[in-house]
Amino acid sequence: MKAYEVAPEEILAVVENQIAASNPPIVRQTLNRLLLGMLERDDAIELIAVVLVNEMDAMLEEDRGFDLARYTELLKALPELPEEQ
Repeated sequence: MKAYEVAPEEILAVVENQIAASNPPIVRQTLNRLLLGMLERDDAIELIAVVLVNEMDAMLEEDRGFDLARYTELLKALPELPEEQ
């Protein structure tokens, strides 16, 4: 199963939960940075969701757990999107 098989609204809900809980804090920091860069909130949330899906796909493909360091680096690179694996 690929992460894209998860309903988009579920992915967006996970991102919103990460922001609300500030866990990991980099998600809220990334949202704030993107908003300061003049992105609309919905667009910023969608970019963060793309990164989350990318990490979820990598977890499934590599049969590993969540890699916070990788997730952080991908978030820091936004608005540049991660390359397809």
